[in-house]
Amino acid sequence: MVEAYWQPTNTPVLDAHGAVSALLHQVVNVMARVQAEAQLRASHTREPGPAYGLHRLARAVDVTDQVLACRQLEHLNEELETRVQQRTR
Repeated sequence: MVEAYWQPTNTPVLDAHGAVSALLHQVVNVMARVQAEAQLRASHTREPGPAYGLHRLARAVDVTDQVLACRQLEHLNEELETRVQQRTR
């Protein structure tokens, strides 16, 4: 058995009177996205990483701390982007 994840979308097609005359059904394979999200969640359980830093940043109170927090947030975003790119190669 092969594991697979799909995202279905149903879109009604209306006639001139606004009644549903047909239904368009589309299915998209989202397996890669589900796997990437699972890997990201697993990495957060092993190491604090960017999510922990973001939690600390939310506690910034005065303007000086907020400026510093913005700089740290930029750094954390760069780190997170690097990790995502490494995992999706």
